[in-house]
Amino acid sequence: MRVFYIFLVAFCLAFATACGGGSDDSGGTPDAQDDVQPQSDAGPGDDASTTYPAFSVDAPQVENLGGSVLATPKVQPVFFPGFDYATQLTDFTSKIGASSFWAALSEYNVGAITSLTPITLTTNDVDPSDYGTITDAQIQTWLKSRFDGTHPEWGTPDPHVIYALFYPTSSVIYLGGGGGGDGGAPDAGGFGGSKSCQSFGGYHAEVQVQSTVIPYAVLPECPTFGNLTGVNVVTATTSHELSEAATDPLPDAVPAYFQVDDDHIAWELFLGGGEVGDMCAQFPDSFYQPTDFAYTVQRNWSNQNAKAGHDPCQPNPSTQPYFNTVPIVSDSVTVRGSTTKGVNLPVGTPVTIELDLFSDAPTPGPWTVSAQAYSRSGPAPVTTSFDATQGQNGDKIHLTLTATAAFTGKSSKTATLLVTSQLGVRQTEWIAILGQP
Repeated sequence: MRVFYIFLVAFCLAFATACGGGSDDSGGTPDAQDDVQPQSDAGPGDDASTTYPAFSVDAPQVENLGGSVLATPKVQPVFFPGFDYATQLTDFTSKIGASSFWAALSEYNVGAITSLTPITLTTNDVDPSDYGTITDAQIQTWLKSRFDGTHPEWGTPDPHVIYALFYPTSSVIYLGGGGGGDGGAPDAGGFGGSKSCQSFGGYHAEVQVQSTVIPYAVLPECPTFGNLTGVNVVTATTSHELSEAATDPLPDAVPAYFQVDDDHIAWELFLGGGEVGDMCAQFPDSFYQPTDFAYTVQRNWSNQNAKAGHDPCQPNPSTQPYFNTVPIVSDSVTVRGSTTKGVNLPVGTPVTIELDLFSDAPTPGPWTVSAQAYSRSGPAPVTTSFDATQGQNGDKIHLTLTATAAFTGKSSKTATLLVTSQLGVRQTEWIAILGQP
């Protein structure tokens, strides 16, 4: 099961910066960044490289773990009583497959998605308990019951169909129990775990119906979502879940494009997930309306563009150059039982790392580089200092990190390093793991 953590997205949209929260150890919530204008005393940037990007970028890659994608995906919209945007989402699901937004998923061998005739439920079709305060287990039981032969409009279970379940604002959906985004504390009805529209905006998973495993997406009607409101909240979440369900239809049974490569697992931990939607969901400029599609959607991660040094979140509606700053890390750091590349910071011992700056075309000037370390609960006990704070394509600057205290965490003693590049009002981020030997 893969969850779209709405509380992370809301923070990012509000403050226009990347933020974390999917990890139990190394995530964090960065402070807002003020707009910084480029300065004239660029330092290293005076002799920028004219090769774009200046070096081969060692970028994160979302890996296929062996599962199949949906080459010919279909979506079955299901609207519960009281859902306010059935007309818009019917139009949305019927047109998204022909959009430039969806075409960007072709690098993962996903074809255009088509929509089946929506199923609009009435109070005669479902009991109020089916869409009141419910758990995912109850949703799965209900979904399986639709294929018992007494609901002909559902047909037979189809593994190529994403069953998109749209719930009204009155629905409250719980995931897990005893460890969700709202602390896992049960409510008066005995529910516990992560709560819809508070901890998450939607999710996709799979369920076995008779002899067939089918993907489904749960899409609650959340009233707000950072700067988004109304139908834009639902379409943004739906675009995220349909994209992930097409590239990773069975995330529990046979994962496909499910997680980030081991060397860059810091990105997955910090951003809250490693699927193609998760990798861009925390960046505010990922939410946009395509010129050929009249709805707000969320851009998805492109392995090809990331590796080539371009904006990894695609499609990219901007014509401005993409720029970023890569911390060069080579230490082995253990996090959640796995080994990844990072920086080991013994308490009290300064460690200096190189930061390599790149862009995919000439920028209007140098950009400003800053860095902050985060633990799960906020800023980590790490001080930072630079030999220069500005540069441009091809420049190398140096960052000295000093851990002033031991890191804490439930399963590993790690923190996250967030390197931010700022040029005018535009901002990009790079993420790395900090460990302690």
